[in-house]
Amino acid sequence: MKNAVAVKKNNGVMKAVKFYVISMMILLMTSVSSICASATSEAAWTQVKTFISTWVLRLGGAVIVVGLIFFGMGFLRDDPDARTRGIQVVIGGAIVAAVAGLVGTFM
Repeated sequence: MKNAVAVKKNNGVMKAVKFYVISMMILLMTSVSSICASATSEAAWTQVKTFISTWVLRLGGAVIVVGLIFFGMGFLRDDPDARTRGIQVVIGGAIVAAVAGLVGTFM
């Protein structure tokens, strides 16, 4: 029964994370469309690239924070699976942040 309660709590957190990611993507798409309408093609591409890399870096940071929260909750409950999942989320956020930092190198 204890695991069922933990799964319910994790599902609530995951729903909140999904809602946050979807709302950030909507914000990103609406902002990019207004940027593209107001500049020339080369300047617009530079502006869009900077804007996207900034927000992807922020998203990676948010994912790292969520992973640290998962890790802390797993440590609190002495649950090795939750700690592993938290570390995996932290690593995923670090990868997303690293990709955002490399956008200027490849584009």
